[in-house]
Amino acid sequence: MKLAERKGFLVVYGNSGSHYINIRDSKFPNPQDVNGLITTLTPNCFKQANIQIFKRFIIKGGMLEDDVWRNLGLL
Repeated sequence: MKLAERKGFLVVYGNSGSHYINIRDSKFPNPQDVNGLITTLTPNCFKQANIQIFKRFIIKGGMLEDDVWRNLGLL
């Protein structure tokens, strides 16, 4: 979530008590528009899920790998 906020993506929290969080491209803020969805964060992600989320920031978010690491504070 820190990465998304730093890069200006929208962080959309689930409604009705849902624990899911959607990261969206700010160019497509409508939650019904699938074009703006970058990734969905779920509670208690496992390693495989974290790898997929990382890749979605690169592919759908248009970021470079080094930018992702830098914004996570790991580079």
